[in-house]
Amino acid sequence: MEQTESLLAIAQIALGLAGFGGVFIALGQSAGVRHPADSYRLVLLLSTALSTLVLSLLPVALHFIGLPEPALWRLASALLAGLLATLIAVFGHLRRRNLEEIRSGEAAAVAALIWVVAGLVLAAEALNAAGSIGASPAGVFFAGLVFLVAFGSYLFARMLFLWRG
Repeated sequence: MEQTESLLAIAQIALGLAGFGGVFIALGQSAGVRHPADSYRLVLLLSTALSTLVLSLLPVALHFIGLPEPALWRLASALLAGLLATLIAVFGHLRRRNLEEIRSGEAAAVAALIWVVAGLVLAAEALNAAGSIGASPAGVFFAGLVFLVAFGSYLFARMLFLWRG
């Protein structure tokens, strides 16, 4: 499988984002009180980063156990779609609980754009899992991983600039 190096590079980036999340947790514990919006952002960052890590390593593992490539990319896309649907549902609910505090410092247009792109990525991954996309199945899966890395990077940058510690 020729995509192995790219998948491992994405895994390293995701691991770095998760590590930065761990640093924020350590700094937040030493500072004392953590606000609900900070907890929301930390859990979202760690969930996104660790999920991206696992999803980027999954095709490599599936390849080594002998799953043929068309099925490998369909299964990987199905799992990415399931993860993204779960993240959208869970964090949409958590976001509504602390909406006013979470929105502080957030550009409404950027937040709306992220939700729209997440929905489009979810749809593309679901279609890819069903075999309904004529484009490269690996490419669609990689596009989903790139979205998750970009979203995790956005979360990290946002936390960095809004940290109250």
